[in-house]
Amino acid sequence: MKKILLAVLSVIVLLVLFVVCAYTMKWTKITNITDGIKDQIIGKKEEKKKETSEEKIKVATTIKAVESLVKAVGKDKVEIEKIVPDGTEIHEFEPKAQDILKLSNAKMFVYNGDELETWADKAVESVKNKNLKVVELAKDIEKLDVKENDILDNDKDKKDEKHDEKDHDHEHKDGEKHDDNGEKKEGHHHHHDGKDPHTWLSLKNAKKYVEKIKESLIEVDSKNKEFYEKNAKQVTEEIDKLYNEYSGKFAKSNKKNFVIGHPAFAYLANEFGLKQLSVEDVFGEGTPTIAKMKALVEYCKKNNVKGILVESTANKDVINTVSRETGAKIHQVYVMEDPAESLEYIEAMKKNLELVYGNLN
Repeated sequence: MKKILLAVLSVIVLLVLFVVCAYTMKWTKITNITDGIKDQIIGKKEEKKKETSEEKIKVATTIKAVESLVKAVGKDKVEIEKIVPDGTEIHEFEPKAQDILKLSNAKMFVYNGDELETWADKAVESVKNKNLKVVELAKDIEKLDVKENDILDNDKDKKDEKHDEKDHDHEHKDGEKHDDNGEKKEGHHHHHDGKDPHTWLSLKNAKKYVEKIKESLIEVDSKNKEFYEKNAKQVTEEIDKLYNEYSGKFAKSNKKNFVIGHPAFAYLANEFGLKQLSVEDVFGEGTPTIAKMKALVEYCKKNNVKGILVESTANKDVINTVSRETGAKIHQVYVMEDPAESLEYIEAMKKNLELVYGNLN
């Protein structure tokens, strides 16, 4: 009997020990999980605290080219504030109160130059931000004189066009041309003081832009000096690679001319020994005159023009008409004025150079 009682007691003790061990292990596991969750929460808080303490540099920009190069150098250290809204014609833009507010909250204002953003100086003067770092990228860069080189501009065409305009256009009191429906014609004549403002479309100038952006970012954020220098070096190397590739290609080509709607590629052409031939009067108006269209067709046939380069703002109906009448393909180039353009600077210039090279005549 004693043996049976002893055996029962032993079993009970073993069961108690098993339950205690199991409970202890379970509690330890729960504690470990709880501690793990706690560590994650604390870790995330510390990470968020670190991000908050290292605020991004707010940089106000204007055109796409400027925005793109600032992002290339500043990357995740900068926060872009677009002064010019997407889809806005930069040459007609005038900043409103909300745009001035963006300048007030920015640490840097980077723009191209007086020839393009004619409103910049007044906007900066009106801003209550004494610490605003203002960077004019095209300052001290030699500007090219405007040379339209319009292949359709000759006396005969002008006489014929005047005759045609009686049927196509009429002048309004405000001095602007309108089409027969009373709508304002599309135009792109925006050179200031006879100087071409499209300085960023030169790869050599773009390198100067990158250098200015780098130095300016270092000035306002010196603790990230090495970061900006590394990025600027990378962008500069990409620009050099692109320049070297196409300088060789253009040098070997016997063809040096290309046909373009608005003559925005003067700096690009000058850099590679090319000549842009403008057909501005066709794409710069609501409806091309009969004389202009006839002259364009004749030129394209005579010079075996296979392609014409145009900006994204060109009238789609005019593009279709020109393509149908001349047999030439119409290719969109990237002038990088509109902030809404999707391609970044290097990629856009690759496309531009590829299209120019493929459409020399």
